[in-house]
Amino acid sequence: MSIFLAALNLITPGPDHLPNPDTSTTLQKALTLLFVIIGAISLMMLVIAGFRYTVSAGDPNQMATARRIIIYTTIGLIVSAMAATIVNTVLGQS
Repeated sequence: MSIFLAALNLITPGPDHLPNPDTSTTLQKALTLLFVIIGAISLMMLVIAGFRYTVSAGDPNQMATARRIIIYTTIGLIVSAMAATIVNTVLGQS
């Protein structure tokens, strides 16, 4: 596990080249990575939902489905951004 975290630069090696985990920095980097992945997935879902809405050809069911995807993705993105802000504030890095 430490090899994986070291490869992602989530832990820094100490003077003896052994992993020296700094808990708050490690946690913040891991959560930042998670929030970036969530943001990328949200952007992808918004593009897919917009495409589905565009090609729905006026079908009310497909338009409603695409609209729900857009709404839920936007809400999820807002919640994720708020969570990132809270985590950074709690860890003392605003």
